[in-house]
Amino acid sequence: MPDGGYEVKSAQTGEEGLGLIGTYKPDLVILDLMLPAELSGSQVLDKICENSQDSPKVLVVSALVNQTTAPELERHKNVQTLKKPFKVKELASSVREMVGAEDG
Repeated sequence: MPDGGYEVKSAQTGEEGLGLIGTYKPDLVILDLMLPAELSGSQVLDKICENSQDSPKVLVVSALVNQTTAPELERHKNVQTLKKPFKVKELASSVREMVGAEDG
């Protein structure tokens, strides 16, 4: 997806992502459940949602999203899921829905 008017930061690990969230205060985090290193995607999601007042919206993208896991993930406020594989149009639509169009 071309920038679409969004400023994008990326992280390779959950720890790095949490650091970016603390620094940049994003409106939306796109999070995979399968992450390298010590923190799993579920653990990162829990940490993001701990401070519910200031937490960004989270779009969880994963092959692990199914009828059982989606409701568990979406129990958090402002969390939606998107099952892999997905089409770029589906991702773009989810981002627009969650964040809103910048200029209409």
